[in-house]
Amino acid sequence: MDPDVFADALQQVHGILESKNKAVEEQKRLLEEKEAFLKRVRLFEESNPKAGKESDVLHLNVGGVTNIAVLRRTLT
Repeated sequence: MDPDVFADALQQVHGILESKNKAVEEQKRLLEEKEAFLKRVRLFEESNPKAGKESDVLHLNVGGVTNIAVLRRTLT
């Protein structure tokens, strides 16, 4: 096998691995951010039990005329 062809192939494989490694590191970072956010949400919910849940239905009087019901998650 020609050494130049082997070196080029090896360089391509190395580039692909570096690219995949960067993608994995980015996914890891995003997962860590999500876990930290969910931890903050749990701590907030534990310390504020009367704050309500995402699935709560809120009844709003809009302008004194129209009554509508929306999910809390829609407003937040």
